[in-house]
Amino acid sequence: MSIKEWSVLGVIVLILVLFGIGKYNGYVRSNRIVSKDTVQKAIKEDKTVVFYRDDCSRCRKLLPELLVRNTFKKDVLLVNMNGKHNRPFKAQYKLKQVPTLINKTGTYSGLTNSEYFDAIKAIQKDDGGVRYSNSPDPTVQ
Repeated sequence: MSIKEWSVLGVIVLILVLFGIGKYNGYVRSNRIVSKDTVQKAIKEDKTVVFYRDDCSRCRKLLPELLVRNTFKKDVLLVNMNGKHNRPFKAQYKLKQVPTLINKTGTYSGLTNSEYFDAIKAIQKDDGGVRYSNSPDPTVQ
C-alpha cells in the first residue's frame, strides 16, 4: 500500500475510534430508566445487575470491561444511579456504595475489578451446564 492509502486508512480508524469513544461516553452518562421488573427479571435469568454512577471513578474504571463483556455475552444489566428514576433501588437493594453487583449468588461491593468479574462468572455455566464456581461466594478462593 502507498503512503496515501495508509494515511486514509489511519484517518478512517481514528474516526471510528472517536465515534466509539463518543458512544461509550453517551451510554455511561445516560440516565436511562430501568424498571423494577427489569432488574428482577435480569437476576432471575442469571444476569448480573450493576448499580453504578457515571461520576464515580471506580465505576468508570470497571465500565469499559463490562460494556465489552456485555456486547458479547449479554449477561449484565447496567443501572445508572444518577438517574432520578433509578434512585429507589438504593433503598430496595440496600445499596451503600457503587459499583455494586447483584446476582443470584449475592450482593458485592468494595471489590477489585477482578473480584467483580469473579462474582459475575460465579453464576455462569459452561457448555456442560457446570458452574464455574463451587463457592456460593465467588470472592472466596
